[in-house]
Amino acid sequence: MGNYTFITDKFSQIQREIGMTNFTGFFEMAINGLPGITEQTKLSIDVYHAHTALPEIRKAAKSLSNGAHYIFNNIDDPAQIGIGSFPTLQAAVALLFIDEDFLEANFLEAIQLYKKADYRLILFRNYSNDPGNETLLARYFPAPIQLVNLGVFDDQNDDLMQQIEQGLNTGNYTFAKLLDISIGQSVLPLVEALREIIATESKIAATQKQLTVQDNIILRKEEPGSLGNEISTSTRQILQKNILDTEKGFKAKYEEKNKANIGEFYLQSDIFASMLSFEDLQQQDIAEKSEKIETQIKESKLTDYKKSIAANLSSAMQQDLAFLDTSATETIAKVNRMLQDKGLKAIDPNNLINPSIEIEKTISANNYIQRGYIGEVTKKGVMEYFVALRDYTGIIMVVVGLFGPLTMLSSVPTDEKEGVWAFLSAASLYLKQAKTFIQVFTIITIFFMIIYGIFDLRKRIPRKRQEEKERELKKARENLIQEGKRIYTDSSRDWVAALANYIREFAQNISNEVEQILKGSVAAKQQALSDKRNEFQINQQSIDLKNQNIQFAEKEYDLLYRRIMETNNKLTS
Repeated sequence: MGNYTFITDKFSQIQREIGMTNFTGFFEMAINGLPGITEQTKLSIDVYHAHTALPEIRKAAKSLSNGAHYIFNNIDDPAQIGIGSFPTLQAAVALLFIDEDFLEANFLEAIQLYKKADYRLILFRNYSNDPGNETLLARYFPAPIQLVNLGVFDDQNDDLMQQIEQGLNTGNYTFAKLLDISIGQSVLPLVEALREIIATESKIAATQKQLTVQDNIILRKEEPGSLGNEISTSTRQILQKNILDTEKGFKAKYEEKNKANIGEFYLQSDIFASMLSFEDLQQQDIAEKSEKIETQIKESKLTDYKKSIAANLSSAMQQDLAFLDTSATETIAKVNRMLQDKGLKAIDPNNLINPSIEIEKTISANNYIQRGYIGEVTKKGVMEYFVALRDYTGIIMVVVGLFGPLTMLSSVPTDEKEGVWAFLSAASLYLKQAKTFIQVFTIITIFFMIIYGIFDLRKRIPRKRQEEKERELKKARENLIQEGKRIYTDSSRDWVAALANYIREFAQNISNEVEQILKGSVAAKQQALSDKRNEFQINQQSIDLKNQNIQFAEKEYDLLYRRIMETNNKLTS
């Protein structure tokens, strides 16, 4: 006992070397709690039994009370098994009361999972009279854990404390050795946490030292001769990142919105065009074509379409102005912070005169129908049927024309006897005999075709009329989409150009203001640089001292850890 009392002093020494940190609370907790562990004279023993164990087990466990040499931790539920919190002394000895309820409650699995690494000695009593339980224990807790059977329960002559004390002195272990092992494994997690803290502080100190080197480089760059160039460069970078690059964003935005088939503007035009019906087309007689009627989209519908486009464009442009206003405000704020960090006067936004951007003017310049839709459909009534009969008239003329050569052949003389003329003469004779039949057949064919055409037109005319409406409606919708595409594209192009002009003028105004401020800042900057140099030297000395202290703390920790491990190895060997 007393092998670990040096740890508290080492913790105090390391804390003094590290100084005030975010881990001060950890050191205070450790220094206040370590003596309660390292100076402990009572051996902690974890006592395990089932909540529903045999009466004699519960009686035996209850009889184990804390005394001058022992601390008994009664655990009757596997859910209570876990890692104790600091500054609790971690037990190196366990006492198991084994019965059927103990095994069914899975105590062995829980102990193996959470506490196996802590125990060096396990005492047990087997109340189930099953010799296989000792084999089961050996499988769950192999060497170097020592298992000691305290024997069979004797109700008449049972001195449990005497059996426990005899068990503690079995094999390589003694009361004092087990107590030191318990103390060692209780403080080891704290020592390992100290290693992480020292490593963290070492990283922080290294980072601080690196930052001081960078600060020194920055100070050299802040000499009056390079001050103007640096501030101008920083201003350009801020303007480029916060305001100038937004021009590309606006351009990409409207390119995306105007993409065919998938762009937002295209889809809005497509939706409006899809709601166009034939009733939205205005019909007008054409003097040149008595059988046709000219169709145009009603002016009221075109007005609604242009209003819809204006609303969509205005909404998108209002968002752009809000974003641009926010970006401009943030840009001025960042430039002012940069100037103030350099000890310079801030820009007054009221001194900036920026060009105006007018949404309505941009939209109205392009929101008109350049090439309106003009179509035509056949007039309803008798004229509609006459137009349709043209097709049948042509067919009849073709049929009549087919019999024309036969009539011509019938006029060939019938007295030719030689060559081709002899053949044509024979054919002519035959055709003259069949002439009346051909004429009657032709008249009947024409008559039936006319009758068929009359009945077919009753079906064909309504279908043709519907097809004409659908065809013209499709043309009108395509015209709306194309005009909408043109309006959206031209308006977007003019709008992006206006935004780009505003952005360039704004950036130039900022640059001019910064140049004016720089002209009167040299003397003030020299004084500020002098103050920064003094501050830098003080910080650098402090950081160097901090690094030296941390290096000393690392050496002290190495000695502490090596001594603890040597003590642990000596106790467990």
